[in-house]
Amino acid sequence: MSRRVTIETSASGRQYVSIHRSHSGSRQTSQHRHWAPHCPPNYPSTYPSHHHHHHDYVRVLRDSWNRMVQREAALDKSNKDLVCEVGNLKKDLATAEAEVHRLGSVVIPQLECQITNLSAENQELRRQLQSATGSCGRHHVEIEALRIRICHQDKEIKDLECDKSNLEQRVEELLRQIGSHQGSGCGGGCNRRIEDLTRDVVHWKDRFLDMQQRRNNLSEQLDEQSEKIRTYEEILRQNGFIIR
Repeated sequence: MSRRVTIETSASGRQYVSIHRSHSGSRQTSQHRHWAPHCPPNYPSTYPSHHHHHHDYVRVLRDSWNRMVQREAALDKSNKDLVCEVGNLKKDLATAEAEVHRLGSVVIPQLECQITNLSAENQELRRQLQSATGSCGRHHVEIEALRIRICHQDKEIKDLECDKSNLEQRVEELLRQIGSHQGSGCGGGCNRRIEDLTRDVVHWKDRFLDMQQRRNNLSEQLDEQSEKIRTYEEILRQNGFIIR
């Protein structure tokens, strides 16, 4: 049911509210209200005084009317606030849609490209790690073999040093004997014995020097392999695979 409110003023200046109601169906014919009892005093006589089926008039006090006006003003303010809020929400929605479009068309493709590059870099680092780990393992095996060889060489050198010491003692003893024989006179057999001992001394001396050179070579190889191991370990630390 639609309702329309209008304000009418009598000759004395008092205000009245005229409420126009629309009736449908049988209500228009069944409801009969007389116009005159509801009209304000001194109501213009130009209005017909017969029964009216579509409009009723009621009286409203000024205080009630003021309250209605205040409520209407409050509702109007609330409506304006809601309109402003809706406008702000529409702006926020447009901004959000623009941000979503930017993320979908710019930021996300950039992130996907970075992820692809980082994945490729990660695979390369893994490959390098596997290669370095394999090389490091091989070098550890080689170093261990070199250590074993050096231990054997050290044992042989110690044996040679012991033999050398024994030979030196024998040479000294022979030299003393030669000196004593030279003082008393010595035949050719003594000279041959000296020559044999001299050859033995030279032989063992050469063998000792050869073993010493071989040991020095092995020590240099061990130092080179150890330096490579340190280099590989530093690479692994720089890439975060080994904690310092």
